[in-house]
Amino acid sequence: MAWKTRKHLIDHYRAHRSEFPGFSIEEYDASAHETLTVGVSFNYVDLRTDEDRIGCFDRESGRFTATTTDDLIVTHFITDEATIMKLLYNDYEPV
Repeated sequence: MAWKTRKHLIDHYRAHRSEFPGFSIEEYDASAHETLTVGVSFNYVDLRTDEDRIGCFDRESGRFTATTTDDLIVTHFITDEATIMKLLYNDYEPV
C-alpha cells in the first residue's frame, strides 16, 4: 500500500514526527504499514473531505493509520480510543 503521493507522506511526516521521536521518514512509513497489519480496521467518514475512509487503530501503541477506499494511505499518527470513537459515522468496536 502506498501513500496518496510522496508529498503527502512528507507533509504528514513533518506534521506528526514529534509523535514518533527519532523516526526517519522511512520508519514513519513502516510504522503506518505495520499499523495496517496489526490494528483493528473500521470504516468512517472524513469530516474535512466528506470522503469514506478505512481507519486502522492499534490499541496497544495508540497508532492510527487511515486509507482511502482504494487503498492509499492518507495519514498516520498517535491518538486514543476516545478520539477514534468520535470519528464521523464510524463502525469501530471498542473493547
